[in-house]
Amino acid sequence: MLSQVKLIAEPWDIGPGGYQVGNFPPLFAEWNDHFRDSARRFWLQQNVSLGDFAQRFAASSDLFARDGKPPSATVNPVTAHDGFTLRDCVCFNQKHNEANGEENRDGTNNNYSNNHGIEGLEANFAVIERRRASAHALLTTLLLAQGTPMLLAGDEQGHSQHGNNNAYCRDNALTWLDWRREPGINRLYRGADPPAASYSGAHPQPLVAGGMATSAGLIATPSP
Repeated sequence: MLSQVKLIAEPWDIGPGGYQVGNFPPLFAEWNDHFRDSARRFWLQQNVSLGDFAQRFAASSDLFARDGKPPSATVNPVTAHDGFTLRDCVCFNQKHNEANGEENRDGTNNNYSNNHGIEGLEANFAVIERRRASAHALLTTLLLAQGTPMLLAGDEQGHSQHGNNNAYCRDNALTWLDWRREPGINRLYRGADPPAASYSGAHPQPLVAGGMATSAGLIATPSP
């Protein structure tokens, strides 16, 4: 039975030596926060290089190539239970954790988000369309990148926590999911998922060790 168990690490903790991304044994897959931050910074802030984005898109060989780990060793999130939801990433520049009772001091300040000009969910049509395009870009990157994609429950529905990026203590409508909702991003997810399955998960490929970004794309070399 244990031979069928999938081992997935959230490889960070508080205290000295708590951050261990890429250091777990070969049988473990690991959450890769480098992918999360690079994808958000590339699409929402335009302050990360094409080379760094390409390396994260190609399974982060700088972190996972040693010990013969396959591309599936990197679990690629754009969002997780900690931090903004996908919708909040494109609607808020700042965290709004006042409801948690800690005077908004809890939760990270490094969200790499973009409200597209208006803070909050309500916006005009032009802003909503820009937000939709950014969310689609992030979701498509997640599904097509080499590695194991990790989708936060509710992101496919456009779920929002109204800017709360540390909602572990909110057992109420802020975090509950309405499974009856099915907006356009859910249709995008269904449309993008089949090529993602054929590209990375169903057919493991060698890690890309490095490459050169050009105007025509990325010239990459598989790691030995």
